[in-house]
Amino acid sequence: MATRAIIYSRVSTDDQAKDHKGSLRTQVEACAARAKEKGYAVVEMFKEDFSGAEYSRPELDKILDLAYSKSFDVLIVYDIDRLSRRASHQYVFEDIFKRNGVTIEYINNEFTDTPEGQLQRATYSAFAEYERTKILERSLRGRRAKAKAGFVITGGIAPFGYNYVRNEHGGKFEINEADAKVVRQIYQWYIYGDESGSR
Repeated sequence: MATRAIIYSRVSTDDQAKDHKGSLRTQVEACAARAKEKGYAVVEMFKEDFSGAEYSRPELDKILDLAYSKSFDVLIVYDIDRLSRRASHQYVFEDIFKRNGVTIEYINNEFTDTPEGQLQRATYSAFAEYERTKILERSLRGRRAKAKAGFVITGGIAPFGYNYVRNEHGGKFEINEADAKVVRQIYQWYIYGDESGSR
């Protein structure tokens, strides 16, 4: 019977990738090529857009359930940081898979089951966690600088009563006069009560 393999690929906003779909496609293609090269039977493929710092992720949780039920033999992942961005989580996941007879194959990293291989794996995991922390720190610093300069920090969604207008600095809010009438009326009711005098 052919070795049963599962492919797991992941992206997240933490990665600041310009083309998440392209990144997922690249991961899947590389993992599928590895499976074909090794003669594995790919039984399932999981893709998700989720932070690698989170322990519980919808698709990864499904894979762990399949591991507990001994439904596959090999997990193919593009890179070690695709499985997790936290070293402590990485150790737990790898231990769960190992105890359930699942081997993990990373396309970009080959770790031997030796003290040297374990040290290399630990180094990569620690670097992945460090890299994520630096990305978050730079992002937060950039947002603070924009906020201090008076620029709007938003995902492009304006609160009721405003329109979001993009500009060279990101964007700004402009009053939507039609919605603003409703907002002003609500405030009038709150302060003075409605026609019946109730608040």
